This record gives sequence, C-alpha cells and structure tokens, in this order.
Amino acid sequence: MKPFSQNKLLALSGMAVCLSLLSLLLFRGTTSLLSAGAIPVLLALFLYRHPVRSFLATATALLVATVFFFTTQSLFVLGYVLLGSLLRLFLYRFRAGNGIRGGFAAYVLAVSGVLYLAIRLTEWAFRVPLHQMMLTISNGRWQVYGLVILLEGLLVGLFHRVLLTSMAARLHPEQV
Repeated sequence: MKPFSQNKLLALSGMAVCLSLLSLLLFRGTTSLLSAGAIPVLLALFLYRHPVRSFLATATALLVATVFFFTTQSLFVLGYVLLGSLLRLFLYRFRAGNGIRGGFAAYVLAVSGVLYLAIRLTEWAFRVPLHQMMLTISNGRWQVYGLVILLEGLLVGLFHRVLLTSMAARLHPEQV
C-alpha cells in the first residue's frame, strides 16, 4: 500500500470512528435508534474498498472507545459493527452492478435480531432494564414486542438502504 493511501485510510478510519462516537453522544435514550442507522453505514461507506483488516482495526478502535466512554452502549455497537460488515457485502454487490436489492428481508431480520440481542444482553450484563421497558410498552404481550422490534428493524433497514444507494452513487460515481 502506498504512503498516500495509508494516510487516506487512516483519515477515513478516524472519521468513521469520530462520527460514530458523535452519533453515540448525540443520540441517547429513545433516539439511540438513530445511531443504529448511522454507525453501520459510516463504517461500511468509509471502509468498504479497503482490506478487511482495516475494517477490523477500525471496528476495534470504535469498540474500545465505546467501552471507555459509553459502556452500556458497547453491546449495541458490537451489533452495529456486525451490521456494518453486512453492509460492506451489499456495497460489493452494488459495485458489481447487482444493486442493493437482494436479501433485504434477511437484512431486516438481521437488524431486528441484533437489536433484540443487544437489548437482552445489555439488560443481563449492565442491569439496564431495556427489555422490561419494552415489555411495558407492549403491555406484556410478546407478539406486540416482536412487532415493535421488527418495525424498528424495518425502519433501520430502509434507512440503510436509502443511504447506501444514494451515498455510494455520490462517493463512487465511476462505479455506477
């Protein structure tokens, strides 16, 4: 890798980490769903044309910073990193001319699963009663709770799809 491209990669990684941490700082509580929309897209867009090890190094830096500054969000950020790696795959499909069509329903289920697991694990690990609050919101009915999680997954998935389609075309017009 040339020195210029290493500097560019370092700058892109730094921007992805800083903007992700800014998202965690700004969107707290009920608006933290916006972080679920922003962080995976930031990681995927800034780093999709670079080696996997660069993506993993950036993800590790983000996770370490999150553990230090936003401890209770660390399990959510781990899920967002996993979603960012899935979005990298979507971007490679887009780059190959296949668009970002295939697998959207599976992606929405993955987002919903990540949100549910993060809620459960955060309650278990940090004693933050997120699961109990969600059950209270849904009047203790598992069907309503599942529907709320699926709706959140759908909203985040649609947000990711719109951002990826528009931003990938703007950031890399030579590949569209």
